[in-house]
Amino acid sequence: MKLTDANSNRHVSYKQTIIAVIVVTISMVFSVCLWWILQRHPSTFVDKTMKKECPTCLKSTTTTTTATTTITATTTSTTTTTTTTATTTTATTTTTITATTTSTTTTTTTTTTTTTTTTTTTTTTTTTTTTTTTTTTTTTTTTTTTTTTTTTTRTATTKIAIPEIPVNARWEQSGVTVAGGNGEGDVTDQLSNPEGLFIDDDEKTVVIADWGNHRIVQWKVGNRSGHVIAGGNGQGSRLDQLDRPTDVLIDKETDSLIICDRWNRRIARWSRRTGANQGEILINNIFCRGLAMDDERYLYVSDTNKHEVRRYQMGDKNGTLVAGGKGPGAGLNQLKMPAYLFVDRQQSVYVSDMENNRVMKWNKGATEGIIIAGSQDYGNARTQSIHPSGLIVDSLGTLYIVETANDRVMRWTQGAKQGIIIVGGNGKGKEANQFEHPRGLSFDRQGNLYVVDENNNRVQRFSIQ
Repeated sequence: MKLTDANSNRHVSYKQTIIAVIVVTISMVFSVCLWWILQRHPSTFVDKTMKKECPTCLKSTTTTTTATTTITATTTSTTTTTTTTATTTTATTTTTITATTTSTTTTTTTTTTTTTTTTTTTTTTTTTTTTTTTTTTTTTTTTTTTTTTTTTTRTATTKIAIPEIPVNARWEQSGVTVAGGNGEGDVTDQLSNPEGLFIDDDEKTVVIADWGNHRIVQWKVGNRSGHVIAGGNGQGSRLDQLDRPTDVLIDKETDSLIICDRWNRRIARWSRRTGANQGEILINNIFCRGLAMDDERYLYVSDTNKHEVRRYQMGDKNGTLVAGGKGPGAGLNQLKMPAYLFVDRQQSVYVSDMENNRVMKWNKGATEGIIIAGSQDYGNARTQSIHPSGLIVDSLGTLYIVETANDRVMRWTQGAKQGIIIVGGNGKGKEANQFEHPRGLSFDRQGNLYVVDENNNRVQRFSIQ
């Protein structure tokens, strides 16, 4: 009986042990399967589980869920003790869910860790699931810097250089050589029969039409030599050449030289900018001698073949007749070998009517001119102007004129019947108070007088007193 009971008890104990082992085994299999699913489909599992078990969990910023299951089987026997130790399995699953809105970045991390099963006579299975949601907000500040650059462009306005000379002004009688004076030649400190000139007060330079050297040269006041700014490549008709130029002016609007390229029968323009090595043709087929420009940048050109003066708008090839044009003659509507020009602010044109030994004034739109100096007689009296060349009119309307054949410069006030010698008139010569065939003249802003002394190959300055 005791044996039967003992066997019976032992049998029951074996059953209980087997049941416990089966339970532990099932738990282990379940744990392994759960770990495998979480590794292969973490997001699906978490999404389904959270929706099913806790629909509000997805709306929460931070949620922690912990589940613990414990199974315990205990068997006690006085005779036999069976101890079963199960394998310990640890499963860790990390799931990241990232949601992005306009200004917030949310990172959700789900970590499942630690599944441990231990069976001795006691079997314990513990499953812990931890879900952590971390919300991170990143603020990005963008700074935009706007830089505004203001560029001021100053356009040069062409204004006629009209000197303001006092009515009783006087000049030193001995001139100072400011260009050339070293004999005739083509090196940088020499000139060869120069004719026209232009004074650039802004840069304090004298620009000279160096007729015999087929070039335009520029001399800085005070320098002993000049430099070539147009031509200088021998006599010729190429765009980089000139042929006996007789007059020149500066167009401030385009910072360029306008040149009377006489023996090429054209008006050429050369840029004053660095690197310019040739010119362009503005007007062709004109036997020009003198140039002038008014406040509106109209260009005036004398033509000694047609005995006329024409006004040109930039780009115009034909121009408009403003003086002469009736053939050579001494009538008031005629000119004969017109040379140098001056235009005042009313666009009246003053002409050196060279072969008629007079200076004519043609008002704007007039069909006839007015004699304002000289006569048709050939002589050296102060009432006569012999071969007039360079001329200029000051702000008072006083005329200053070079008399080439008389080697002097004269001043004629408005309405005067005769002129006054202001410099020269001391016979032909090379002295500081003499000229030999003077040509062009001009004034600077201070009223100092500049005269081209052609046959002495120099430019003389006479300081105002």
